Amino acid sequence: MVNLLCTATYLSNWLGIRIPKGNYTGTELENENDCKEDKWAKVLLAGKELYADDHYAEDMTDIYGSLPHKWCSYKNPYDGWMRYTFTLEDVKKGLGKALSEGGYPAECANDLMNTDSVDFDLNEAELLMQYIIFGEEIYG
Repeated sequence: MVNLLCTATYLSNWLGIRIPKGNYTGTELENENDCKEDKWAKVLLAGKELYADDHYAEDMTDIYGSLPHKWCSYKNPYDGWMRYTFTLEDVKKGLGKALSEGGYPAECANDLMNTDSVDFDLNEAELLMQYIIFGEEIYG
């Protein structure tokens, strides 16, 4: 889980991950030595939610998949990002869909699961996150 979240967000132009307020701090999950990716994984494994921010969303109508979502902006309705809420069950469902489709999506999922693989990279991780968040590849 940590490998997927870390690889998918490192240098990603479109994906950001956040912990909803109250889903981590002050809980049994808290450990000062944890990196943010460890915290994200612990939140999911504890049955709680994470936010996935789609920074390529152009406006509040740019919605993919069926996960709960919300348009977020700092200035105006057309300057922001789409925030999706996902859980461990969504991760399982997205990885399962990638595996069942075969081809490159399945190759990416297999590379993630193979700890000896040197092929799992940003492109593969972002593709899997798209399957988790959107249910399909949106950004090629």
